[in-house]
Amino acid sequence: MVEEDLHHLRCEVKAHLQEGCLRHVADPSAINLVCSPVGVVPKPHSDKKRTIYHLSHPRKPGLRLLSVNDGINTSFVTIHYESLDAIMDFIHMHPSASLWKADLEDAFRHIIVAESDAQLMGIHFEGQYYQECALAFGGRSSPFLFNLFAKFLHWVTSFAMQAVPQPSSFSEVSHYLDNFFGASDTSAMAATPIQVLSMAAAALGFKLSHKKTLWDATKLKILGIKLDSVAQTASITNQRCQRILQLCSRIVERGCASLLELQQVAGHLQFVTRIAPHGRAFLRRLYNAVRLHYKSPFGRRISKATCAELLWWMSEYCVQYY
Repeated sequence: MVEEDLHHLRCEVKAHLQEGCLRHVADPSAINLVCSPVGVVPKPHSDKKRTIYHLSHPRKPGLRLLSVNDGINTSFVTIHYESLDAIMDFIHMHPSASLWKADLEDAFRHIIVAESDAQLMGIHFEGQYYQECALAFGGRSSPFLFNLFAKFLHWVTSFAMQAVPQPSSFSEVSHYLDNFFGASDTSAMAATPIQVLSMAAAALGFKLSHKKTLWDATKLKILGIKLDSVAQTASITNQRCQRILQLCSRIVERGCASLLELQQVAGHLQFVTRIAPHGRAFLRRLYNAVRLHYKSPFGRRISKATCAELLWWMSEYCVQYY
Protein backbone atom coordinates (compact mmCIF):
# COMPACT_ATOMS: atom_id res chain seq x y z
CA MET A 1 0.00 0.00 0.00
CA VAL A 2 1.38 3.43 -0.95
CA GLU A 3 2.25 5.96 1.73
CA GLU A 4 -0.65 8.24 0.77
CA ASP A 5 -3.15 5.45 1.42
CA LEU A 6 -1.44 4.51 4.67
CA HIS A 7 -1.71 8.12 5.83
CA HIS A 8 -5.40 8.11 4.97
CA LEU A 9 -5.96 4.94 7.00
CA ARG A 10 -4.05 6.31 9.99
CA CYS A 11 -6.23 9.44 9.99
CA GLU A 12 -9.39 7.34 9.59
CA VAL A 13 -8.46 5.03 12.46
CA LYS A 14 -7.68 7.96 14.75
CA ALA A 15 -10.89 9.82 13.87
CA HIS A 16 -13.14 6.77 14.20
CA LEU A 17 -11.58 5.82 17.53
CA GLN A 18 -12.44 9.27 18.84
CA GLU A 19 -15.98 9.00 17.46
CA GLY A 20 -16.48 5.60 19.06
CA CYS A 21 -17.15 3.95 15.68
CA LEU A 22 -13.98 1.89 16.00
CA ARG A 23 -12.66 0.00 19.02
CA HIS A 24 -9.17 -1.18 19.82
CA VAL A 25 -9.07 -4.92 20.55
CA ALA A 26 -6.29 -6.07 22.87
CA ASP A 27 -7.08 -9.79 22.67
CA PRO A 28 -8.83 -10.71 19.38
CA SER A 29 -9.12 -14.39 20.33
CA ALA A 30 -11.18 -13.51 23.42
CA ILE A 31 -14.06 -12.21 21.28
CA ASN A 32 -13.40 -14.46 18.25
CA LEU A 33 -12.62 -11.41 16.13
CA VAL A 34 -12.80 -12.11 12.40
CA CYS A 35 -10.43 -9.87 10.45
CA SER A 36 -10.67 -8.94 6.77
CA PRO A 37 -8.23 -6.94 4.62
CA VAL A 38 -8.75 -3.20 4.53
CA GLY A 39 -7.96 -0.97 1.56
CA VAL A 40 -8.33 2.52 0.13
CA VAL A 41 -10.03 3.55 -3.12
CA PRO A 42 -10.72 7.00 -4.64
CA LYS A 43 -14.23 8.34 -4.16
CA PRO A 44 -16.23 8.72 -7.38
CA HIS A 45 -16.19 12.26 -8.81
CA SER A 46 -13.94 13.45 -5.96
CA ASP A 47 -10.28 13.87 -5.04
CA LYS A 48 -10.94 12.26 -1.65
CA LYS A 49 -10.39 8.63 -0.66
CA ARG A 50 -12.65 5.99 0.86
CA THR A 51 -11.83 3.14 3.21
CA ILE A 52 -13.05 -0.24 1.98
CA TYR A 53 -13.35 -3.41 4.05
CA HIS A 54 -12.71 -6.46 1.83
CA LEU A 55 -15.46 -8.52 3.42
CA SER A 56 -15.62 -10.78 0.34
CA HIS A 57 -12.12 -12.09 1.09
CA PRO A 58 -11.25 -14.89 0.44
CA ARG A 59 -12.88 -15.02 -2.99
CA LYS A 60 -11.52 -18.35 -4.26
CA PRO A 61 -13.89 -21.31 -3.86
CA GLY A 62 -12.77 -24.52 -2.23
CA LEU A 63 -12.11 -25.75 1.27
CA ARG A 64 -11.10 -22.35 2.64
CA LEU A 65 -13.25 -20.49 5.13
CA LEU A 66 -16.16 -18.52 3.74
CA SER A 67 -15.91 -14.74 3.65
CA VAL A 68 -18.10 -12.53 5.83
CA ASN A 69 -20.15 -11.52 2.78
CA ASP A 70 -20.70 -15.16 1.83
CA GLY A 71 -22.51 -15.67 5.14
CA ILE A 72 -25.02 -12.86 4.58
CA ASN A 73 -28.52 -13.94 3.60
CA THR A 74 -29.50 -12.71 0.13
CA SER A 75 -32.77 -11.32 1.56
CA PHE A 76 -30.64 -8.61 3.22
CA VAL A 77 -29.04 -7.55 -0.05
CA THR A 78 -31.67 -6.70 -2.67
CA ILE A 79 -32.85 -3.08 -2.89
CA HIS A 80 -35.56 -1.69 -5.14
CA TYR A 81 -34.20 1.76 -5.93
CA GLU A 82 -36.39 4.69 -6.87
CA SER A 83 -36.20 6.12 -10.36
CA LEU A 84 -36.17 9.71 -11.60
CA ASP A 85 -39.71 9.32 -12.93
CA ALA A 86 -41.40 11.42 -10.22
CA ILE A 87 -39.17 14.46 -10.64
CA MET A 88 -39.13 14.17 -14.44
CA ASP A 89 -42.93 13.98 -14.59
CA PHE A 90 -43.17 17.05 -12.33
CA ILE A 91 -40.73 18.98 -14.55
CA HIS A 92 -42.80 18.04 -17.60
CA MET A 93 -45.96 19.43 -15.97
CA HIS A 94 -44.22 22.48 -14.43
CA PRO A 95 -41.81 24.12 -16.92
CA SER A 96 -38.97 26.09 -15.29
CA ALA A 97 -39.52 24.25 -11.98
CA SER A 98 -36.95 24.78 -9.22
CA LEU A 99 -34.83 21.67 -8.61
CA TRP A 100 -33.18 20.62 -5.36
CA LYS A 101 -31.00 17.82 -4.03
CA ALA A 102 -29.22 16.94 -0.79
CA ASP A 103 -26.89 14.20 0.43
CA LEU A 104 -26.53 12.82 3.93
CA GLU A 105 -23.07 13.35 5.40
CA ASP A 106 -21.07 10.23 6.39
CA ALA A 107 -24.24 8.22 5.96
CA PHE A 108 -23.01 4.71 6.85
CA ARG A 109 -21.21 5.95 9.97
CA HIS A 110 -24.53 6.71 11.65
CA ILE A 111 -25.75 3.10 11.60
CA ILE A 112 -24.40 1.11 14.56
CA VAL A 113 -23.76 -2.61 14.10
CA ALA A 114 -25.01 -5.15 16.65
CA GLU A 115 -22.33 -6.47 19.00
CA SER A 116 -22.81 -10.01 17.70
CA ASP A 117 -22.09 -8.85 14.15
CA ALA A 118 -19.33 -6.39 15.04
CA GLN A 119 -16.99 -9.29 15.87
CA LEU A 120 -17.10 -10.16 12.15
CA MET A 121 -15.80 -6.71 11.21
CA GLY A 122 -12.26 -6.78 12.50
CA ILE A 123 -9.14 -5.34 10.86
CA HIS A 124 -5.42 -5.67 11.55
CA PHE A 125 -3.50 -2.48 10.83
CA GLU A 126 0.10 -1.64 11.72
CA GLY A 127 0.30 -4.34 14.38
CA GLN A 128 -2.97 -3.45 16.11
CA TYR A 129 -6.40 -5.10 16.04
CA TYR A 130 -9.59 -3.06 15.71
CA GLN A 131 -13.33 -3.79 15.66
CA GLU A 132 -15.66 -1.75 13.46
CA CYS A 133 -18.87 -0.66 15.19
CA ALA A 134 -20.73 0.97 12.27
CA LEU A 135 -21.70 -0.02 8.75
CA ALA A 136 -18.68 -0.18 6.48
CA PHE A 137 -18.17 0.10 2.74
CA GLY A 138 -17.55 -3.38 1.43
CA GLY A 139 -20.30 -5.08 3.42
CA ARG A 140 -22.75 -6.92 1.20
CA SER A 141 -25.73 -5.88 3.31
CA SER A 142 -24.54 -2.34 4.16
CA PRO A 143 -26.59 -0.55 1.46
CA PHE A 144 -29.71 -2.59 2.32
CA LEU A 145 -29.45 -1.88 6.05
CA PHE A 146 -28.73 1.81 5.56
CA ASN A 147 -31.62 2.12 3.13
CA LEU A 148 -34.05 1.04 5.87
CA PHE A 149 -33.13 4.19 7.80
CA ALA A 150 -33.12 6.33 4.64
CA LYS A 151 -36.64 5.10 3.79
CA PHE A 152 -37.85 6.14 7.24
CA LEU A 153 -36.29 9.60 6.81
CA HIS A 154 -37.98 9.73 3.41
CA TRP A 155 -41.36 8.89 4.96
CA VAL A 156 -40.99 11.49 7.74
CA THR A 157 -40.02 14.18 5.22
CA SER A 158 -42.87 13.31 2.86
CA PHE A 159 -45.36 13.34 5.74
CA ALA A 160 -44.12 16.75 6.95
CA MET A 161 -44.31 18.17 3.43
CA GLN A 162 -48.06 17.57 3.45
CA ALA A 163 -48.40 20.25 6.14
CA VAL A 164 -46.62 23.04 4.23
CA PRO A 165 -48.65 25.71 2.36
CA GLN A 166 -49.72 24.54 -1.11
CA PRO A 167 -48.21 21.05 -0.93
CA SER A 168 -49.26 20.40 -4.53
CA SER A 169 -46.63 22.95 -5.59
CA PHE A 170 -43.91 20.44 -4.70
CA SER A 171 -42.99 17.14 -6.30
CA GLU A 172 -42.83 13.92 -4.34
CA VAL A 173 -39.64 13.59 -2.32
CA SER A 174 -37.37 10.93 -3.88
CA HIS A 175 -34.28 9.24 -2.52
CA TYR A 176 -31.54 6.91 -3.75
CA LEU A 177 -29.68 5.64 -0.68
CA ASP A 178 -28.26 8.85 0.85
CA ASN A 179 -29.29 11.09 -2.07
CA PHE A 180 -32.56 13.02 -1.72
CA PHE A 181 -34.02 15.15 -4.50
CA GLY A 182 -37.18 16.79 -5.83
CA ALA A 183 -38.64 19.90 -7.45
CA SER A 184 -41.02 22.76 -6.75
CA ASP A 185 -43.22 25.02 -8.85
CA THR A 186 -42.05 28.56 -9.60
CA SER A 187 -44.78 29.92 -7.27
CA ALA A 188 -43.52 27.94 -4.25
CA MET A 189 -40.74 28.66 -1.77
CA ALA A 190 -37.82 26.77 -3.31
CA ALA A 191 -36.03 26.24 0.02
CA THR A 192 -38.98 24.59 1.78
CA PRO A 193 -38.14 20.93 0.90
CA ILE A 194 -34.54 21.39 2.01
CA GLN A 195 -35.64 22.97 5.30
CA VAL A 196 -38.10 20.16 6.02
CA LEU A 197 -35.56 17.47 5.09
CA SER A 198 -32.87 19.12 7.22
CA MET A 199 -35.11 19.22 10.29
CA ALA A 200 -36.25 15.63 9.81
CA ALA A 201 -32.65 14.47 9.33
CA ALA A 202 -31.50 16.28 12.48
CA ALA A 203 -34.34 14.72 14.48
CA LEU A 204 -33.13 11.26 13.42
CA GLY A 205 -29.45 11.97 14.05
CA PHE A 206 -28.42 12.60 10.45
CA LYS A 207 -26.83 15.67 8.91
CA LEU A 208 -26.98 17.10 5.39
CA SER A 209 -23.75 17.72 3.51
CA HIS A 210 -23.51 21.48 2.91
CA LYS A 211 -21.30 20.98 -0.17
CA LYS A 212 -23.82 18.67 -1.82
CA THR A 213 -27.01 20.53 -0.91
CA LEU A 214 -28.46 22.66 -3.71
CA TRP A 215 -31.84 24.25 -4.37
CA ASP A 216 -33.60 26.86 -6.50
CA ALA A 217 -31.86 25.65 -9.66
CA THR A 218 -33.27 24.98 -13.12
CA LYS A 219 -30.27 22.84 -14.12
CA LEU A 220 -29.10 20.08 -11.80
CA LYS A 221 -27.10 16.86 -11.97
CA ILE A 222 -28.82 14.03 -10.10
CA LEU A 223 -27.31 10.53 -10.02
CA GLY A 224 -25.32 11.14 -13.19
CA ILE A 225 -28.30 12.61 -15.09
CA LYS A 226 -28.47 16.28 -16.13
CA LEU A 227 -31.96 17.74 -15.74
CA ASP A 228 -32.95 21.08 -17.27
CA SER A 229 -36.43 22.26 -16.31
CA VAL A 230 -36.35 25.20 -18.74
CA ALA A 231 -35.21 23.27 -21.81
CA GLN A 232 -37.23 20.23 -20.62
CA THR A 233 -34.33 17.86 -21.24
CA ALA A 234 -32.59 14.98 -19.47
CA SER A 235 -29.16 13.75 -20.54
CA ILE A 236 -26.17 11.80 -19.25
CA THR A 237 -23.34 13.66 -17.56
CA ASN A 238 -19.95 13.50 -19.28
CA GLN A 239 -18.49 11.68 -16.27
CA ARG A 240 -21.06 8.89 -16.41
CA CYS A 241 -20.73 8.64 -20.18
CA GLN A 242 -16.96 8.37 -19.92
CA ARG A 243 -17.30 5.65 -17.29
CA ILE A 244 -19.66 3.66 -19.53
CA LEU A 245 -17.31 3.95 -22.51
CA GLN A 246 -14.36 2.81 -20.41
CA LEU A 247 -16.23 -0.24 -19.12
CA CYS A 248 -17.50 -1.21 -22.58
CA SER A 249 -14.23 -0.67 -24.43
CA ARG A 250 -12.24 -2.63 -21.84
CA ILE A 251 -14.47 -5.69 -22.32
CA VAL A 252 -14.61 -5.37 -26.12
CA GLU A 253 -10.84 -5.02 -26.47
CA ARG A 254 -10.13 -8.08 -24.32
CA GLY A 255 -13.01 -10.15 -25.66
CA CYS A 256 -13.62 -11.52 -22.15
CA ALA A 257 -14.90 -10.24 -18.83
CA SER A 258 -15.46 -11.22 -15.22
CA LEU A 259 -18.91 -11.46 -13.68
CA LEU A 260 -18.30 -8.23 -11.74
CA GLU A 261 -17.32 -6.31 -14.90
CA LEU A 262 -20.46 -7.44 -16.72
CA GLN A 263 -22.65 -6.59 -13.72
CA GLN A 264 -21.09 -3.11 -13.54
CA VAL A 265 -21.62 -2.28 -17.21
CA ALA A 266 -25.14 -3.77 -17.19
CA GLY A 267 -26.04 -1.65 -14.15
CA HIS A 268 -24.76 1.54 -15.76
CA LEU A 269 -26.56 0.87 -19.04
CA GLN A 270 -29.79 -0.12 -17.32
CA PHE A 271 -29.73 3.21 -15.48
CA VAL A 272 -29.22 5.07 -18.75
CA THR A 273 -32.37 3.50 -20.22
CA ARG A 274 -34.39 5.65 -17.82
CA ILE A 275 -33.82 8.54 -20.21
CA ALA A 276 -33.21 6.41 -23.32
CA PRO A 277 -35.87 3.66 -23.24
CA HIS A 278 -34.93 2.41 -26.72
CA GLY A 279 -31.64 1.21 -25.25
CA ARG A 280 -33.45 -1.62 -23.46
CA ALA A 281 -33.51 -3.51 -26.76
CA PHE A 282 -29.71 -3.71 -26.58
CA LEU A 283 -29.39 -5.25 -23.12
CA ARG A 284 -30.86 -8.75 -23.53
CA ARG A 285 -27.67 -10.49 -24.64
CA LEU A 286 -25.67 -8.64 -22.01
CA TYR A 287 -27.95 -10.00 -19.28
CA ASN A 288 -27.68 -13.47 -20.83
CA ALA A 289 -23.90 -13.14 -20.50
CA VAL A 290 -24.27 -12.17 -16.83
CA ARG A 291 -26.29 -15.32 -16.15
CA LEU A 292 -23.70 -17.51 -17.92
CA HIS A 293 -20.85 -15.92 -15.97
CA TYR A 294 -22.28 -17.08 -12.64
CA LYS A 295 -20.78 -20.47 -13.52
CA SER A 296 -17.34 -18.93 -14.00
CA PRO A 297 -17.32 -15.60 -12.13
CA PHE A 298 -13.60 -14.93 -12.53
CA GLY A 299 -13.75 -14.54 -16.30
CA ARG A 300 -14.77 -16.09 -19.59
CA ARG A 301 -15.05 -14.98 -23.20
CA ILE A 302 -18.09 -13.01 -24.31
CA SER A 303 -20.17 -13.94 -27.35
CA LYS A 304 -20.17 -11.99 -30.62
CA ALA A 305 -23.76 -10.98 -29.90
CA THR A 306 -22.81 -9.50 -26.50
CA CYS A 307 -19.88 -7.70 -28.11
CA ALA A 308 -22.21 -6.28 -30.77
CA GLU A 309 -24.50 -4.84 -28.08
CA LEU A 310 -21.57 -3.17 -26.34
CA LEU A 311 -20.36 -1.74 -29.64
CA TRP A 312 -23.85 -0.31 -30.27
CA TRP A 313 -23.76 1.53 -26.97
CA MET A 314 -20.26 2.83 -27.74
CA SER A 315 -20.90 3.99 -31.32
CA GLU A 316 -24.59 4.84 -31.52
CA TYR A 317 -25.31 6.40 -28.16
CA CYS A 318 -22.53 7.34 -25.75
CA VAL A 319 -20.32 9.05 -28.31
CA GLN A 320 -22.94 11.73 -28.93
CA TYR A 321 -22.16 13.20 -25.51
CA TYR A 322 -18.57 14.05 -26.41
